[in-house]
Amino acid sequence: VGTAGKAVEKFVSQTSENKPALDIQVKFKPSGHGYPILRPGYYILFDKDVDARKYRLSANMVLRAADGSNADLDVNYAIFTVDIENEPAPEFVNSQRVATLVTQINGGGNDPAKSSVQFLSDTLALYGNFKDLERYRGLAEIRKAGQRALTAAERDLMERIEKNEALKPYLEKLDGK
Repeated sequence: VGTAGKAVEKFVSQTSENKPALDIQVKFKPSGHGYPILRPGYYILFDKDVDARKYRLSANMVLRAADGSNADLDVNYAIFTVDIENEPAPEFVNSQRVATLVTQINGGGNDPAKSSVQFLSDTLALYGNFKDLERYRGLAEIRKAGQRALTAAERDLMERIEKNEALKPYLEKLDGK
């Protein structure tokens, strides 16, 4: 018996016991909709077509008859556990958001015009706030280091940014308050 035969023999002997026989990590990439293909949970794979409503998975990961009887089940099955361990990279999330926006603009969604405009408006508002924080930080560093006096326009800009309620918690952290 070769190496492959030994591996198959080991797998078959382990599958007769009620314990995990394989621990494999698989990466599924969402198919354009930004959500995982499989949700976290337990999935049962049968060796033939069955009416899944006739079965229940017990807490100890044993398949039982849905009616509660202890009758032997004439079906082979494997149980897969899906856990989401890694969050997608920010670049991927941004790409998915852009794809969602393009889909909505092209007629997808319940009210594409409203949802697209709202999504774009929210995105631009967040971007504007981020740019304001960046500018405020730069001006605060100039002021703190005493490199030069801030112009009247720069002081006015800092005051306007300080009045933005959405930015106050972040400004406090920048100022060390």
